[in-house]
Amino acid sequence: MIYGCNKLSPGIVRLAFLMALLNLCSVLMGQDQNYSKVDRHALGAGKSQAISVPVLAEYLGPSHYSDREKVRSVYVWIKHNIHYDRHAVSNNEYRYNFDVEEVLNRRKAVCTGYSNLFNKLCDEINITAYTVSGYSRGTP
Repeated sequence: MIYGCNKLSPGIVRLAFLMALLNLCSVLMGQDQNYSKVDRHALGAGKSQAISVPVLAEYLGPSHYSDREKVRSVYVWIKHNIHYDRHAVSNNEYRYNFDVEEVLNRRKAVCTGYSNLFNKLCDEINITAYTVSGYSRGTP
């Protein structure tokens, strides 16, 4: 497994792939269902719901949601709450960007941090998710 994003940006491809996949999923899922209620629910997660991964996962993936709705909820929450840590990338400082609890607390991540958080939230709500590693020739 590749960790972080260095000058060769090995994680940028992974992040781009994950974000493209998530966007594709949102487009495809949105074609046959209106997710506005799920989106509003995900965006309504306050500090008390985001205190830990298990608590956030329970909020984002209630039992009455379908698997698609649960994944959509996780995607929307991450998209609106976790920011790409450009400072860490430019200074090769990745120490806080892998651990899911740190990503959740700091609300910042690099490539692997996004993947780890998405996978852990999905795991908590019994959704199988995979991280796909890759390489890039460019810089971020």
